[in-house]
Amino acid sequence: MAEPETYFHHPRGDVAALVKGTGLAVLELGCGAGLLGASLKASGTAARVAGVELDERAAAEARGRLDEVACADLDMFAFPYPAESFDAVVAADVLEHVRDPWGLLARIRPVLKPGGRLIASVPNVKYLPVLARLILRDDFGYRDAGVLDRTHLRFFTATTARSMLADSGFAVERTVFRPPPSWKAMVLHRITLGLLPSFFAEQVLIVARSGAP
Repeated sequence: MAEPETYFHHPRGDVAALVKGTGLAVLELGCGAGLLGASLKASGTAARVAGVELDERAAAEARGRLDEVACADLDMFAFPYPAESFDAVVAADVLEHVRDPWGLLARIRPVLKPGGRLIASVPNVKYLPVLARLILRDDFGYRDAGVLDRTHLRFFTATTARSMLADSGFAVERTVFRPPPSWKAMVLHRITLGLLPSFFAEQVLIVARSGAP
């Protein structure tokens, strides 16, 4: 029987597609039940996946799929891995949940190999439906899921997310808007010289390269 699609059971194929290479050592932050990491191993992209997950039940399930899983709060987690242990770090819908994402990024860099990649996704607070509710109805109420998920502690646009990564020593290589812009959005993109595409994206995915710690 197929596993239920719960908060911890999304394989995030869009994120996995941005992890490039074969036989990589990957660290997944907020790994949930381990489906994303398991897909990287099944495809041969990753030879080893270590995960960190706050929820005890999800972490226990992930241990059946990944090579090692720590159950820990990322704001306080002291990464126990030797320097330059990983080719890639995946942080899918994680940075908005921590109190100090800048501090977390600073602790990530030493365990990444020089030139290793960080693949992150964050909700986009510039998403047009969110702005419309705020402007037209004075509504910035939290919800059970989405951009205004009540567990989110930080809010980002594509620009502020890229700036945070750059300030933390990462060189942004690629930005992907999700869902992809429609043809109408692409027309507006061209007319406005690239100013509007993020209005139509609920999430922003970023690939960034690490320099030496």
